[in-house]
Amino acid sequence: MKTMNYIHINKLSKEPLYQQISSAIKEAILLGDLNYGDQLPSEEHLSDAFGISRIVVRQAYQELATLKLIEAIKGKGSQVIYVHKIKNLLQNIDQLEHFIHKYNLNVNPLLTEHIHSNYLLNATFSFLEEKQVFHSKRVYVLHGHPMMVEDIYVPLEDETKLELSPNIENLVDWLKLIRGVEIHSIHSQIRSTSVKKSDAEFLECSGELPIFNAKYQYYNTKMEVCAFQEIQLLAHHHTFDIEVQR
Repeated sequence: MKTMNYIHINKLSKEPLYQQISSAIKEAILLGDLNYGDQLPSEEHLSDAFGISRIVVRQAYQELATLKLIEAIKGKGSQVIYVHKIKNLLQNIDQLEHFIHKYNLNVNPLLTEHIHSNYLLNATFSFLEEKQVFHSKRVYVLHGHPMMVEDIYVPLEDETKLELSPNIENLVDWLKLIRGVEIHSIHSQIRSTSVKKSDAEFLECSGELPIFNAKYQYYNTKMEVCAFQEIQLLAHHHTFDIEVQR
């Protein structure tokens, strides 16, 4: 059991004590300071250490369990069940494609549309003015449960009608097929966050549920960004307990 020296309680704060405890443990888990299988202190141990009621600790643990971060294991106490190694999975897009096939994730298209570029897309694609962009949103499902939402943005060429078929799961292959693009490199940005409230309905979850958010920029041989991809992936231990090479 790891020392919980990152928990700091301010009894004068307006924030409830149980929320202070749950927030501190949640942050430690999302940052990787606590990993899958780590055991948390017992309710009695934590209440004695901070001079608080066991009911307060129990409420904090119940909140973390609701978020699928910890789980009470009979005879062992509460343990971390959040799989932090998903971050390693997302650091390599090839691993993600292998993961999709390994677990037989079904892909369901939600929408395909042409949109006007916003500030983020203008900065991503180095647009000097507003332009048309192709946008595709898809949800990946396992055993009937939504697990991942994917957004893809590609600058629109007037002479090309872009469609992203559900049968084409690899964005790189799709770019090669549609655009004849030879991908030079991919830049990724990955962080722990919460699912977008606008997409919570697609994942059938609360907007507060922790996820991994991955953003990828695809470059062609001219070092121009030719596509932008964003993935929101639930890190549920029962689904994503897999080994990933670091």
